[in-house]
Amino acid sequence: MKGTYSAWGGMANPGANSGKADPAPMFPSPKGANQQVGLDPEFAFAWPKGSGLEKSPEPAPLRATTIEVSLDGGKTWKHPSSTASFNATDHKYTYELMGDGNALQVRLVDKPYTDNYGRVRIFVLPGA
Repeated sequence: MKGTYSAWGGMANPGANSGKADPAPMFPSPKGANQQVGLDPEFAFAWPKGSGLEKSPEPAPLRATTIEVSLDGGKTWKHPSSTASFNATDHKYTYELMGDGNALQVRLVDKPYTDNYGRVRIFVLPGA
């Protein structure tokens, strides 16, 4: 997975312990603001003042689990496990997943969706 996005309507005022936001998403949404972003597939690296992330005593980047996958037809969902370190340059992360005959499903867990922008690209490389 590769890309950056925002789950917040605006990031003009950074929150406590927030890192520096990127000026725009790597892959812009076809419609919408496409302003500053602070999320990638694995980390929250910046967030606006008032975000729930301000409750964390840890500074950015923080592990994010808003992108979830299902390998069993949507019965169970989870963020793929990763020990990758934050990639501030190309925001690209590799996950090894073992399917069981069902199509890979991916979702973003966030409410409301109406203030989100930016896109994440998913590359699937079949194993042997």
